[in-house]
Amino acid sequence: MDTLLNNRYKLIRQIGEGGYGIVWLANDITNNTEVAVKIYKDSIPCDMVERARKEYAIGMSLYHPNILPSYDFDHHEGSLFIVMPYCSFGSIDKSVKIPEYRLWRIIKDIACGLEYLHNCGIMHLDIKPSNILLDSLGRYVISDFGLSHNAASLIYSYNKAITIGGIAYMSPERFDFNKKIDTYSDIWSLGVSIYELVTGELPFHGGGQQQLADCILKLQCDKCSVKLSSLIDACISPYPQDRPSATEIVQ
Repeated sequence: MDTLLNNRYKLIRQIGEGGYGIVWLANDITNNTEVAVKIYKDSIPCDMVERARKEYAIGMSLYHPNILPSYDFDHHEGSLFIVMPYCSFGSIDKSVKIPEYRLWRIIKDIACGLEYLHNCGIMHLDIKPSNILLDSLGRYVISDFGLSHNAASLIYSYNKAITIGGIAYMSPERFDFNKKIDTYSDIWSLGVSIYELVTGELPFHGGGQQQLADCILKLQCDKCSVKLSSLIDACISPYPQDRPSATEIVQ
C-alpha cells in the first residue's frame, strides 16, 4: 500500500469498516508513529459530512485518559478523513469470556470517561462494546463521537435516534417521540454493554419503549456476582432518574 494522505499519512492496512467509512492503520511519516485513519466513503450524505466534522471537533476539544482524541481532519482526493491514536488491541472482543475483575476495570474506565464528558456538557449517545477500545497503556477508552450531542439540549431528534447508532443499546426514552434525553441515556448503554459482556447476549433487541419496559421487568443476570448484577440492574432502570450517574459509578 503506497497511498499517502496529504504527504503525511502512509496507509498500511485496513483494520476496520463501518457503514460510512473504512479505518486504516497508517504511519505518520512526520514523526514515524502509528495512527488510525478513518476515511469516509465518497457516497456519504451531507448530514454525515457534518457528523464527521463534529466528531473531529469534539475529539480535538477533549483531554482525558479514557477518551480517544482526534489529531487531524482533512480531505484526500475528495474523501474526508479523521486521524486518531492507534489502539493496537482494538475494541472489546465480545466472543471472549472476560473475567469479572476485568469487567470492573472496563466499567471504571468508561465511567471515568463518561463522567468527564458529562461534566463537559456532552452526551456520547453511542456507547457499545465496539466503541470501547483498549490502548497501549492498558486503559479502556471511549471512541466515535459522531453522535455526541450537547447535554443541555432537551429534545433529541426521534428519527435520528431510531435510524442512527446501535439500536440494541439505546435507552427506552430514545424511542419516545419528543422525550427528554440526558446523560442517563449513556448510563443505560453502559449497562447493556456490560450485560452483553457478562452473558454473551444482548438483554434487549429494540422494539420500542413498551417492549423494553416489559423485558426489563423479567431481566435477570445470574452469570456474575450480586454486586455486578445490581449495578447492571441499576444502569438499565426504565426510569432515567433511577440510574446512577457516571460519578456514582466511579465512586
